[in-house]
Amino acid sequence: MVRAAVAISVGALALVFGASARANCATVLDALDKAWQQDRLAQFDIDALDAPLTGKPFLVRINKEVWVNNGSGFDRTGDPRQNPMASSLRSDAAKGKVDCESLGSATYRGQPATKYRITGSIGSKSTGRPTLWIGKAGLPLYHEFELLGPGGFAWVYGDAVKEPGKK
Repeated sequence: MVRAAVAISVGALALVFGASARANCATVLDALDKAWQQDRLAQFDIDALDAPLTGKPFLVRINKEVWVNNGSGFDRTGDPRQNPMASSLRSDAAKGKVDCESLGSATYRGQPATKYRITGSIGSKSTGRPTLWIGKAGLPLYHEFELLGPGGFAWVYGDAVKEPGKK
């Protein structure tokens, strides 16, 4: 009886400590939603975590308009009501097929952040799982895919984001 109680206690501790290493996806979803609520958002495809943000962004969102870089210019699209990454994550969560593992503290361009590895349908066999850096202000700062490295996507907000073709 004592051994059974000890085994149950050890099992419960393992679950508690194991669960603390894995975060649910609420923090990641909150960050993606918060990013989509910003008036101005851009994502730059960069070759390394600390690479300069030069060239044209991959994606620009200003208010309710979205532009996606097609390689030779920008295609203007309507604004989805929520971040497409967040939509995928919510769908996976409803099916119980997602995990957002906290990888702990990190630094992105001098800013403290927490890294999360996302397992679900956001990545694919060719891209692998995404890892997202979330800053202390609760906004995504950077994301990359494990099989597409080196490099990833830097997230930029505010007045630094310009409509494609305007300076």
